[in-house]
Amino acid sequence: IYPSYPDRYNSFSDLVNKLDAHFDSTRQKFSLYYISPYSNSNQELEEIIGQSKLLNKYDQLNTFLYNTFGVLSIDIIKNKPMLKTEKDYIDLSQFGQGIKSFINYIGSLSLLENTQIFIDEIENGIHYTNFDKLWEVILTISKEQNVQVFATTHSKECIESYARVAKRLKDDEIA
Repeated sequence: IYPSYPDRYNSFSDLVNKLDAHFDSTRQKFSLYYISPYSNSNQELEEIIGQSKLLNKYDQLNTFLYNTFGVLSIDIIKNKPMLKTEKDYIDLSQFGQGIKSFINYIGSLSLLENTQIFIDEIENGIHYTNFDKLWEVILTISKEQNVQVFATTHSKECIESYARVAKRLKDDEIA
């Protein structure tokens, strides 16, 4: 706990209670607050896309996707997540797991405000050359949305990338 920011930081027990309230491990359910390497189902992506449209954040989601991957937009067509490129819509399954993870992170962060998000094994499916992009997007959106991010990783490269990007963005509120 950091006494100078009592409303911004949480004790460990507060975080555990919040995580328990938002994620029930006995049921596979969509949660913006907890993302695991197995949280990238089509149903979850449908929820993110639908919620972003309802909350007028769909354009923001697509802007991040364009700036990160050069795709124009994401949408659900014939019950499948599709990415619009310069030429056509392409089924998201034609891309790697990394882009699904990015979309899940970007979408969840964009929809949350003034809260916390837990990302387990953040590096899974993402090539190490994309770690800087990942952290730049996460640090940028989380600051805009006032979302405290807790991420786990076993990757030294991912941790080094995090430190590098935080330094470049002059983000002093990291640990």
